[in-house]
Amino acid sequence: MITKVNKIKDFGIFKNFTWDVSINPFKKQNLIYGWNYSGKTTFSKLFNNLDKKSKIHFPTSEYTFEIELNTETFTQEQLANFPYLIKVFNSFYVKNIFSWDKENSDGFEPILFYLGDEAGNIQPKLAEKSRISDGFLDRFLFCFPESCTAQPDTLEVVNCESWINCITTIYEIPPYTDERTGEVSHIPIRLSAEAQDILAAHNEVLRGLINSTINDLEDPTGGIASKLRIYQYRFALILQVTRYGCGVCHTFREVDAESAKGAVLLAEYFLSTAMKVHSNINDKVRKSYNIRRVHKLLEQGKTIREIADIIGISVGTVSNYSKQLP
Repeated sequence: MITKVNKIKDFGIFKNFTWDVSINPFKKQNLIYGWNYSGKTTFSKLFNNLDKKSKIHFPTSEYTFEIELNTETFTQEQLANFPYLIKVFNSFYVKNIFSWDKENSDGFEPILFYLGDEAGNIQPKLAEKSRISDGFLDRFLFCFPESCTAQPDTLEVVNCESWINCITTIYEIPPYTDERTGEVSHIPIRLSAEAQDILAAHNEVLRGLINSTINDLEDPTGGIASKLRIYQYRFALILQVTRYGCGVCHTFREVDAESAKGAVLLAEYFLSTAMKVHSNINDKVRKSYNIRRVHKLLEQGKTIREIADIIGISVGTVSNYSKQLP
């Protein structure tokens, strides 16, 4: 297991990072969070290099990983010999799946995932390369309790037999066999023409939100909308598979218009909810955010007066923030 990234030099926003004693080593599960443009995606690109065993991002940078095995370290010159299998889901990965921004693109490339185990001996084989122990739906994790309580409108215990039937139906989808090789392979799920039009139209709405707020570092709308441009396609795929499991539709090889419409509603809901959360950020968090913004803008060569105009605070406050550690 990777326990530390001892140093990162000239890797995007990370100009000269060192892992000091105040930072706990990585555990089995880790949560990294921060504001837009604080370096989360850039940090994930470091692991893309491990994934591809190549300097695909910032090839002239320097970095050192420390792993649990005898506290051994690996640098950017030893990527090919890194002992662990690394997989990363970030914007770099997404661009290899979705192609709506590519010139002359149809707007969508198929998402591939495993479905079904009719013969009963396929799941263990799939699980060898899966994050999920039984190899079931590598992109989705379905779980269901014996019973669940609906609230706050009622304390009625809900019978989850329908949910169990839904999951069972999805499990029983026969595996996809590659006609050329005869091997069990991923199932390609494509958008119907109507679904593609619906999601493409909403994609333009989200693009408009991004463009309208691109120069306002304090407005979170653009960052939220940019993520929803990806998530709405995943929403549509999840809805299609779930509707098939519930017997509402009779195809799982194509995302139809109803699933696309549902995905748009979900995206709009998440946008609305996220904006409400951001609007309730307290003054202490906002101050911390503005301190980081001041330091970032100073790094970009902005003057204190320019920063004051950009953020909308006084010159004295900017001067004060510039003396505080972000």
